[in-house]
Amino acid sequence: MEIKTGHIKCSSCGAPLSLPEEPSKNRIKCPFCSVENFIVSEDVTLGGINFELSEASIHRRIIEVFSNADFAPFDIFTETSVKKINKIIVPAYLYVSCTGVGLLSYEKGVKREVTYSLDDREQTNTFIDWHPMSLTINDIRDYLVAGNKNYTEIFKTMFGDNRAPEIVKAENLNFPNGATEINYDLTEGDVYGKVLQELVNKSVTEKGNSSVEGDSVRNIHVDGITIQKGEVRKVSVAVYEVILEYKGKEFKIFLSNDEKASASENLPVDTENKTLVEGSNEAYNATETKTKNGMLTAIIVLIIVGVLTLFAFIGFMLLIVAGILIIIYIPMAKESNAKFKEYMKAKDDYVYSFSEAKLNYLNSKVALKGILSNLSGNPDAFPAIDPEEVKKLEDKKAKDAAEAAKAAEKAAKAEAAAKAKEAKAAATAKAEDKKDN
Repeated sequence: MEIKTGHIKCSSCGAPLSLPEEPSKNRIKCPFCSVENFIVSEDVTLGGINFELSEASIHRRIIEVFSNADFAPFDIFTETSVKKINKIIVPAYLYVSCTGVGLLSYEKGVKREVTYSLDDREQTNTFIDWHPMSLTINDIRDYLVAGNKNYTEIFKTMFGDNRAPEIVKAENLNFPNGATEINYDLTEGDVYGKVLQELVNKSVTEKGNSSVEGDSVRNIHVDGITIQKGEVRKVSVAVYEVILEYKGKEFKIFLSNDEKASASENLPVDTENKTLVEGSNEAYNATETKTKNGMLTAIIVLIIVGVLTLFAFIGFMLLIVAGILIIIYIPMAKESNAKFKEYMKAKDDYVYSFSEAKLNYLNSKVALKGILSNLSGNPDAFPAIDPEEVKKLEDKKAKDAAEAAKAAEKAAKAEAAAKAKEAKAAATAKAEDKKDN
């Protein structure tokens, strides 16, 4: 690989750096700030796999995006129109074998039993000793980052978790006439210091957390993350930009050609259900916090009472403690449980209602409106129906029907009891009137 001679600017301090004469060297250390700078292989043109998706595949991927969206409207399948499908070539930087290194710090718990004598009886208490631990985390992977700022967030969503598409040589690309080529407006230094560092931070932190997570660890932190190795290449990535409309509002979906990655802009949201579910969750979290604070208060009271029992009757003190626990903690726990049930009901109601709308649509095999409407009835244009999802929906309907029947029966019994009570009261009143007369 031939690397052109010349100068580049340090991605950190902006100082001019001379390119190395040896082609094998792809990094330069700045003598002023000590930051490692990647050298972009300008003479190598690579690209993501070609534009090869069929209209049926695009339609199917759109439906899958709708199906996995958070709080999509129930009628998004029937009220959305596909207006246009653009083929765009997005410039990007491919970081090959990029190594992120960070220091993982945490506390590891070790159980310890202490046996002692109290009133001539042996007692055993179990404690957890927390010991500070640390180790170095290394994470090696490729990263694909957009070279145009308009696509930075889109690429984070599509390729941020190492789902980069297949990379091929320029001569194997088959970008069609009519495809729109987007220009670079971000230098490698811009990308390296911001987006790449963010992606590496996320990857190293996730690896660190997963390596020690469990009940016996706490206070997990990954700090001082640096990027040590890697080569960067300029690549061109084939992306489908699908322009859609829902009830007069335009939004976009971006698809990769391997049918694995997608992103969206301004996807329609069911704000009413979103507000209901999130509001219920916030109410539950608030009561849960209050319950935990109540428990903390009860523990403090227990400690105080424990001290007082040295100078008073233990039985009397324990009665006081029990009363305090009942007064402080139990009502809070009941409120928290009720709020949790409200949250789960709001969430389940939305999930199952959306699932029913989606399954009805998939069974209808009616394509989205607009330029893909001719795909109605084409099985390749629709995702396969998940039998497990069908079963869950049927079970939910059966459960709801049983609960409705039970509630109706309870209401009928209550109504009958009320009528019987009224009849008895009327009969008693009639008997009293007869007696008086």
